[in-house]
Amino acid sequence: MMNCAVSLAAAVASTLPARAPSVPAERIWIAGRYDQSRIVVYFATAHFHDTNPPSARKIASPKADGFFDPVSLSRSDVERFRTDTAAEHFAVGDRYDLVMDHGHVATVTLSSLVGFMSDEQVGNDSYVGALGTVSSEDMRFFTKDYYVLRPHGAARRDRSLRGGLVSEPGRPSVDSAIAQVVRARLSADTIVARSDGKALPFTFSGATALTLADGSSRYYARAYFGSKEDGPCANIEAWVAPEPGRRGLRTLATAAHGCRYDMPKDLPELLNVVDLGGGRIALIVEFLHEDGRSLLLYEYRDGATLAEMRVLQSISAGE
Repeated sequence: MMNCAVSLAAAVASTLPARAPSVPAERIWIAGRYDQSRIVVYFATAHFHDTNPPSARKIASPKADGFFDPVSLSRSDVERFRTDTAAEHFAVGDRYDLVMDHGHVATVTLSSLVGFMSDEQVGNDSYVGALGTVSSEDMRFFTKDYYVLRPHGAARRDRSLRGGLVSEPGRPSVDSAIAQVVRARLSADTIVARSDGKALPFTFSGATALTLADGSSRYYARAYFGSKEDGPCANIEAWVAPEPGRRGLRTLATAAHGCRYDMPKDLPELLNVVDLGGGRIALIVEFLHEDGRSLLLYEYRDGATLAEMRVLQSISAGE
């Protein structure tokens, strides 16, 4: 079996998402599609003591599967079992802003309260939140499964908001150019060197294009070195930008994630990009693990890997 240099193991260990990251006190949450006209959101953590409350009633699972399998709850049980007393206090009938693609803001009205009981005995958080109905005039913009929810009035319809995920498929020539600069950057950093001095096999998995608040382009690229079937391997996260004022691309940041047991099972997936206004961009990212999954909301920062970006909310469960 081949042996990777120590630098690869260190890079992998330093980039895993924390199970319970420190979440800043900001009123912003990940919202997922529940069905054709509603979203689901978790506002706070909870502790159900491994037993669902008496008011719990089974409901259909959300279309956005990062929210697991919530049940409907009464108002009293939501307040009784929540553990974060400083978090949002919410009720049926409350209105919120759902920030959609490229700055469009929809109005959402909370219609019922929900919760999800995780395996608390192994250290997981449970969650409480709500289902909300998207206003009829905004339904034509409700096309994705993951968005950002903010207090009503905090997000405005602002034509200057340009950040978002680029939905059109990238050109093969762009993917090829990104693959070349990512491989060159990693080789220069000796992240993937073998003990015998030879490079591990490199596989490029593609790039996702996004637009920042100022209209400039960025790419989230994914690749891996080695073999996932046998021998050492590493999933590679790379952030790439066009060279200013000239043709060509440059890498802004790279990180290696594990692809073996007890490491993220696959490369982190970028589910959506949301313009928060004021030059801020939010990324909704999913990590899959051997024993669970994590859904994280990051504030994007040029030159940073995901592990170095600010976490605005985390929803996770695992063994």
